[in-house]
Amino acid sequence: MSFQIPELPFTLNLNNTFGVAMICAFFAAILYGVMCLQCYIFFNRFSQEGVRLKCSVWALWAMNTVHLAFLIHPLYIYMVTNYDNLATLIQIPWSISAGIVLSISSNLLVQSWYSYRIFILSDKNYWITVPLITGIFAVLGTGIALVVGTFTMAPLTYFLSLNPVLFTGMALIMVVDMYISIVLVILLRRQRARIVSKHTISALQFVMMYTVNTGLISSFVSLGVIIARAIAPADMIYISIYFVLSPVYSNSLMGSLNARDWFRASEPTMNTITVRSAAEPVFAQIRPQTDSLDGSETQEGSAHVTVDLGLEERKANL
Repeated sequence: MSFQIPELPFTLNLNNTFGVAMICAFFAAILYGVMCLQCYIFFNRFSQEGVRLKCSVWALWAMNTVHLAFLIHPLYIYMVTNYDNLATLIQIPWSISAGIVLSISSNLLVQSWYSYRIFILSDKNYWITVPLITGIFAVLGTGIALVVGTFTMAPLTYFLSLNPVLFTGMALIMVVDMYISIVLVILLRRQRARIVSKHTISALQFVMMYTVNTGLISSFVSLGVIIARAIAPADMIYISIYFVLSPVYSNSLMGSLNARDWFRASEPTMNTITVRSAAEPVFAQIRPQTDSLDGSETQEGSAHVTVDLGLEERKANL
């Protein structure tokens, strides 16, 4: 039985469909290369990191690798295998739906790590973290609905009925990204009041600028999906832009992870105030703590009081 091509209310423009998809695939491939470089830098610099973070980076790299493969597969199907078969050109390959699943999964992993950072920097403030987690799960729900729609609505033209789900999901992603950026900047500004080193303050300002810029970039990508879908719903511009969102997310997280050593090395995190006994000259000595975190190693005739500046855990999660 031959497939009957449905009557289209528009003309299928190859330049605005598969041409745009190919260009966005090139950009996604470039971002994937940057992602691989950042993963190499991470494992080279932070070989002593915990298993949880290492596994997360490996999972992020693996998802981006398969995501790029699922982005190339439909292009090959459209442009090589079935280039002269219009009935196939308006079908949604399974790899597009699978690519959306991987994009949702990698974005969920990145947003989860950002929410964990906010949880630590805010001194485990649930009032700040819970709204963010709620927004992340809302994005996940719209993503699942979008995936189900792409699997059940095979013709590309019928995908127009998913506009409410797509618009809602992209709007939620923008809200979550802006929330993460604003909260992180506020929390980092509070941390700056506890730091005396000018170099550390400069490093912290760099982290703040990086946070704002990455949040704006991901928000602009989501906004681009909404605008492209609203202006040209018959084209593939919107879905091509959407497939760039996942590598943008991944590179933003890896860039912030690789920038931590600059901030960590700029300021000691634990000091010891040594107060001599009354039989000795009275003076106060402040030195970096290198032996014990609880001041258990003390010299005879001296009392060691350890002052935790509370920056180590926060620096580790910037």
